[in-house]
Amino acid sequence: MIEVPTLDLQEWTAANSRQRSKMAEEIDSSLRKIGMFLLRGHDVPTDLADEMRQYGRAFFALSAEQKARYAVRGRYDNGWTGPGLLAASAIEGGNSAPDLHEAFHMGPTHRTGNAAFDALYYPENRWPAEIPELREVSERYTGHMVRV
Repeated sequence: MIEVPTLDLQEWTAANSRQRSKMAEEIDSSLRKIGMFLLRGHDVPTDLADEMRQYGRAFFALSAEQKARYAVRGRYDNGWTGPGLLAASAIEGGNSAPDLHEAFHMGPTHRTGNAAFDALYYPENRWPAEIPELREVSERYTGHMVRV
């Protein structure tokens, strides 16, 4: 069984340079071998993550026609991506079956002032009118993610 390492941000903050170097080596190794690590000590409120799940599930429970109004329109865009439209191309050989999950892509709302850069890295979010709470919760959650 593969063990996914956990990085504790509070331990990282308190660590000296030698300890941080060891932690960074472990995370680097994990990202190279299995592509992930777990993070704790980030101070993201548990109830906020629960709200994200609640309103995310509410969005995914909408009909395909309703969700399609918020569909991703281009390569670097935010919005809904339906089942089968994403491919797990990182799998060996790059030829893989479509990933059967759906996603709602969103990001931070800050801008750099460079329109071309912002269009690529900070596309506008499409918020579903059917679930207005999703925007407020997402913006609070994204604020924590930017902080982390």
